[in-house]
Amino acid sequence: MNNYPNIFDYATKEFTQDAMICWLLNCKETCLPFLNTFIFKNNAEIKGDIKFECEPKRQINRIDVYVNIEYNGRYYPIIFENKTNTTVHDKQIERYCEQVYKWFKDNSKLDKIFLVYFKTGYMFDKEKKLVEEEYNKIENKQNFCHKPIFISAEDMKGFIFTYKDKYYLLEDYYNYLEKLINEQKKYFEKWYEPDSLSKHIGQGRFFQELFGEDTDWLEANSGSVEYSYKNLIVYTDKDDKTLFTLLYRFEPRWKRKDKQNKQSNYVSQPYLQLQLYRNNKNYDKNNEWHEKVKKIANEIIEENSEWEIDFKTAKPPKNNYNGAEVFRITFSDDKNDSLHAQNVAKWLNQCSLKLQKVFSSE
Repeated sequence: MNNYPNIFDYATKEFTQDAMICWLLNCKETCLPFLNTFIFKNNAEIKGDIKFECEPKRQINRIDVYVNIEYNGRYYPIIFENKTNTTVHDKQIERYCEQVYKWFKDNSKLDKIFLVYFKTGYMFDKEKKLVEEEYNKIENKQNFCHKPIFISAEDMKGFIFTYKDKYYLLEDYYNYLEKLINEQKKYFEKWYEPDSLSKHIGQGRFFQELFGEDTDWLEANSGSVEYSYKNLIVYTDKDDKTLFTLLYRFEPRWKRKDKQNKQSNYVSQPYLQLQLYRNNKNYDKNNEWHEKVKKIANEIIEENSEWEIDFKTAKPPKNNYNGAEVFRITFSDDKNDSLHAQNVAKWLNQCSLKLQKVFSSE
């Protein structure tokens, strides 16, 4: 282990992954092995010299890394979509693939276009399915590799193991990935602990415990803070405009870690939220729902008072209501133990089922 700071403990953004891909492709010793290990492993292996029709470049048309390999007179464009702790959004895969195809649609030298999805954060199966589903929607599929290529932190760590003793940069990256993977294993196995629930992986496991392995949820970041949410009920009007949403969410909020030393850190808490939108004009009914929800929540709290559940509510919507949170049910972490998140999941499920009956009867 090196006795100097590891730059990758500080360079944790997606741009760092972009730079590492470019470095591996530009290094003569790692370029061909990298291509044959990940890109051409299910195709004809590259054995001779290659050229870059387009050298590895970052952020071309918002593509994280793009490179075009020329080999035996044929072109192999490669799209790299790199992620740390977020997932695909806004039809990224479709847009990038369609853009690259437009560049080569009339080029007789085009062989196959490859899409590589490289993520150092934990990748749930539902994320792979999402990428595959989006990839399958692209047109002119005959010009693309039949499947997207996934590279995980474990995959990358295994590849650079051969070269880590030759390049200090790769040794540092290897050590960083090893540390990251060990943390992910801990968060996955002990998903119910507070540190784990502050990460996407722990929050994802929370939703799986409650809704099953095949459930879906959304992930986002607020600065360096990870949070996830899952829509339970989405009510829309006849024009398909959202009226209100009932959802589970993990809220990033500052929590005092040490009052004397004034040390603080972010802790993500699960809570149940009802959000109404400006499209909803049924103000009187909103007020009725608000009171019914509060009554239901209080009943369940009384039944399970040992779970240290807090109920906080905003004021009922007024006639000039323009879209805001109506209520949230949060959970005290003052007595958080190893079963806390499991209790919360059970309680949320009870509350959700009762709330759905109220709304569906209106």
